[in-house]
Amino acid sequence: MKKAYLLTALLLLLSLPVALAQAQAKAQGDRSNEKIEAARIAHITTRLNLSPEQAQKFWPVYNEYAGKRDKLRQEHRTIIQSGKGVELGNEDARKYISEHLRMEREEAALDEEYYGRKLLSVLEPRQVVQLMHAEHEFKKMLLDRLKERRAN
Repeated sequence: MKKAYLLTALLLLLSLPVALAQAQAKAQGDRSNEKIEAARIAHITTRLNLSPEQAQKFWPVYNEYAGKRDKLRQEHRTIIQSGKGVELGNEDARKYISEHLRMEREEAALDEEYYGRKLLSVLEPRQVVQLMHAEHEFKKMLLDRLKERRAN
């Protein structure tokens, strides 16, 4: 009986550093995400030259869009990962293709809803186009910085 308690206590003590390391990594990842988000907000705000009134209306709509887009993209990544490195039979491959195309349609419908309607209700059409370009520029800038870090 004592051996069982001792073994349990020993396992708990040994797992503590792993749990702490995971918590630290998550906190560091959260800080990185916060920095990226702040840079994205600054980049978009600058590129769109938003007035304070526009910014007040724009950011809630854009954040709603970004949240829905991120959720869809996460689902899409999950579907893509499920087909990687797996030998699919023809029926499973058909299901995979069908799911992939469905996700593409859902993302296109989301873009249509927000770029084509909701964002146009708070921005001028030229600003919506500038937003599209700003998002692309920001993504390219992040990828370039990531490449730089990996090269060093």
